[in-house]
Amino acid sequence: MRKTLVIATIVLLSFTLSACGSPTTSAIATHSQKPIPSATPKASAAPVAAKPASVTPLVPLVDPDILTYCPATPAIHLDVKANTITKADICTSVPTSSGGTTESASVVNFGLDALLSAYAQPNQTVTGNCSNQALDPLIVWLTDSTGKVFSVYAPVDGCGLPTSAAADAYQSAGLQILYSADLDANGQPTGQ
Repeated sequence: MRKTLVIATIVLLSFTLSACGSPTTSAIATHSQKPIPSATPKASAAPVAAKPASVTPLVPLVDPDILTYCPATPAIHLDVKANTITKADICTSVPTSSGGTTESASVVNFGLDALLSAYAQPNQTVTGNCSNQALDPLIVWLTDSTGKVFSVYAPVDGCGLPTSAAADAYQSAGLQILYSADLDANGQPTGQ
């Protein structure tokens, strides 16, 4: 019996001692390991679409009659189908030499399809090489088939300014003046 106990102790000690001397994963020196490539590569930053420099007219519209055609709401990017648009208005406010403004509301009566097509284009990606200039966001007020009026800005380049294609479509649109008002420096009608 004593011989069996001695043999069992020797076998148990040899297993214990051999386990202490064997390297385990945590005992391997990390400096000798080569990095294992990740199964998923690091994602590069996704391109960011530019935002317009302004979503309201540079010279605010103030005449109440003009605002019935072109409500004072921030413009959005056009993201509806052109066939749901029944009307497009363009309202402007132009400074005068006397310090007032001339505001006008016009309906687009020619080139609406080209205008909507140009405005439906996505904004370009941010470039980061931009100057601090303010250009008219070329806002158009659209009426959909339900009668809802909303404003849209021209799609923008990498600096947040209207793209040349959108500017060309805006300038090429045929307009019929619906209403015009001459205002003094305080936004009051001049009576002309």
